[in-house]
Amino acid sequence: MTGRIVFTQSMEALYRALQPPTPPEHAAFLADGVTGARFAAGYPVAQHIAILDACAQSRFAHLPELERYTEVGKLFFEGFSKTLMGSALMAMLKLLQSGCRVAGATELTVTVIETKDLATTFEVKWAP
Repeated sequence: MTGRIVFTQSMEALYRALQPPTPPEHAAFLADGVTGARFAAGYPVAQHIAILDACAQSRFAHLPELERYTEVGKLFFEGFSKTLMGSALMAMLKLLQSGCRVAGATELTVTVIETKDLATTFEVKWAP
């Protein structure tokens, strides 16, 4: 891929922020090959902008243009925060599992019970 790109984290964040997508957003994601199952390492900037434009037009058409993109930016930031939080949670679960195994725990399972706002509830089970 040549030219300016947007990395996977940004596309994933936008995808998560726009759930459920409006029909124009869905079409723009599909045109870029984004289904939410897997994300490429990077995407051309033009593809990312096409999705931002679809969002601005389909969700915020009633607002002046600058305000439309301000609202899109807010959605994107929220999605990006959740994407980063998800990565941090996965790292924390791996750290917890490693610590428990070092302490002698077997049959270890860590399950996310609920994530709400900025709070996550885990269930950790193990055999001594």
